[in-house]
Amino acid sequence: MRAGSKASGRPGRVRAIDLRSGYHQLRVQEEDIPKTAFRTRYGHYEFLVMPFGLTNAPAVFMDLMNRVCKPYLDKFIIVFIDDILIYSKTREEHKEHLQLALELLRKEKLYAKLSKCDFWVREVQFLGHVVNEQGIHVDKSKIEAIKNWEAPKTPTESSNSTQPQSPNSDHLEEQETSPLPHDEAVPLDPLF
Repeated sequence: MRAGSKASGRPGRVRAIDLRSGYHQLRVQEEDIPKTAFRTRYGHYEFLVMPFGLTNAPAVFMDLMNRVCKPYLDKFIIVFIDDILIYSKTREEHKEHLQLALELLRKEKLYAKLSKCDFWVREVQFLGHVVNEQGIHVDKSKIEAIKNWEAPKTPTESSNSTQPQSPNSDHLEEQETSPLPHDEAVPLDPLF
C-alpha cells in the first residue's frame, strides 16, 4: 500500500476478510484439466480447481479478485490475493460497504473463512501495515524486527545479506577472481 493511494479519507471502521481456499475456488477450464494431471501410486488424477503450486496461480487469482472488486477498489476496498480490506468512515457506511462487498463475492461464488475475518474493529493489521482511524501506518513490530537484525560479523555474511543468490553463485565467484578476459575464462562448448 502506497501512502499516495487513491483511498479517500481515514477509515473509522475496518474489516479484514480472508477468502477460504482462495486458489481452490477457481475452476480450471475444461480444456486445461488434462494439463494438471499427476500420478501417484494410487492412480492418475487431474485438478478441477486451481492447485496452489501451479505456475501463475497467484497472478491469475489476483486478476480475478481485481476484476470482481473493480467497482469498489480504492473507494472502500483494498485487495491482495485472497485478503480483502473494507474501510469506512462511519458504522452505517461500513454496514453498506460490507453488504456490497459480500454481494460481489457471493455473485462470483467466492467464500470467506469466518475464523480468519475481523469484524467491526477500529484497527486491523493488513500486509505488514496497521490501518486505523489515523490512516495507514507501517506495523511497529516490523520496524522492530528490522532494528533487531543481528549485524553481519564477516564479509561473507555481509555480502550474502545484500546480494541475491543464484544456483550459479559458486561459478560466478570463480569468474570474479579469474584474471582472464571473460571469453577466455569461460570456454564455449564446441557444440554451440
